[in-house]
Amino acid sequence: MASTSSSLSSAATSTLTSAGTSALSSGASAASIMYADEQAQEADAAYVDFEAAAQSQAMTDYAALGSDSRLVKAALIPRTGDSAPTIQFMFNPTDLQFSRSVTIEDVKGSRTFRGLPKVNFGFIEAYKLQLSGLVFDTYETGQDVYELISPLRSAVDFSSFRDPFEETTITTASGETLTYSERTLSSNDIGTSALSGAASAIPGGSTVMNAFTEYGIDVSTQSLELRRPPVYYFIWGTHNYLTCMIDSLSFKLTMFLPDGTPVRAMVDLSLKEVDLGVASHALSART
Repeated sequence: MASTSSSLSSAATSTLTSAGTSALSSGASAASIMYADEQAQEADAAYVDFEAAAQSQAMTDYAALGSDSRLVKAALIPRTGDSAPTIQFMFNPTDLQFSRSVTIEDVKGSRTFRGLPKVNFGFIEAYKLQLSGLVFDTYETGQDVYELISPLRSAVDFSSFRDPFEETTITTASGETLTYSERTLSSNDIGTSALSGAASAIPGGSTVMNAFTEYGIDVSTQSLELRRPPVYYFIWGTHNYLTCMIDSLSFKLTMFLPDGTPVRAMVDLSLKEVDLGVASHALSART
């Protein structure tokens, strides 16, 4: 009997120890996430300040293009830090077609008293802006229109993409200097500096990172970007409509000189809204 009692006592102690260890582990994990969230929020606050300055600079750069006030031209102004050239349209779009979807999911097997499915709201998706039938015409000057639209072509050319780990600096109108890095990884054994400029050494521009976190979010299973396309602000008149990347480009050469020089291009662009801020733990956990 004494042996049985001892075994039961030992099992109970083991169970309690295991439960205590689990509780401590959960508590430590929760504390770690809270600390990571604090870091992420601080970094995102820096991003918000930097982005406001970058948008202000973009509006200044747009104004410096010197469009005729009687016909102000739309343009894609590259974000501070991106080496891409400004893209100014020769003829303005005839319309701006915006689209955005909202993820709403039916809860399986659950219906309201009115017989409709119970629904869960997922997320909003990024805005998309479609620009169709943009005309670039150089017939009168004889300029090669294929070269004229080279800034559009380079926006989807991998060789012109930038390293997101590179720190960007901007000076505000008040003279304050702000810095921001889009990606910041942490590891026990490898410093972030080991990744700076790594894109040029890795074919394809991405790699799977082992044992890395970004503000507490595990990225070890992600194929992490080491280069990204240029980011633009689509500005027309007084409106900065979208912070975006060129999601797709389609163009057709429709007129040629006798010597074969192309002098007219019809271009379709799809722009996708982007946010270069820090990922949120709370929102990322729902994806």
